[in-house]
Amino acid sequence: MWMTSAQHSAVNYPGSYYAAFTPNMPCKLYDDLRVTPGDFNVFNFPGMYHATIQATITMTLTAMHYDTLFDYGNDLDDAKARSLFAKYATLLNGTIKNQLEEHNRQRYINGHLTYPYLVPGWIANSIHI
Repeated sequence: MWMTSAQHSAVNYPGSYYAAFTPNMPCKLYDDLRVTPGDFNVFNFPGMYHATIQATITMTLTAMHYDTLFDYGNDLDDAKARSLFAKYATLLNGTIKNQLEEHNRQRYINGHLTYPYLVPGWIANSIHI
């Protein structure tokens, strides 16, 4: 369950902020005769075609947020299963979510980057592509 829900969300969702912007994370850099050796210039970046492919693939993998973990509990036919889901969904979306949000708030106050991708609302039920 970890690999197809939380790990997938934690690894893929942040990519939309970093890898989708080609100058921030180019898939390849080129030597270009217009650039003096040892210097860096916009001509070292991939062209429009490759940048578009990179952005398209990255957004396909990172931008889809179809559902969240445990959001289908009320649709279960079995009352015991619904009860079990409700128990863990309440724990996850209550106590655990509050702890993670407080941790991120403290990180922000201390001048550090936050990491919201393991906060329950970001965790998908499964891999989204």
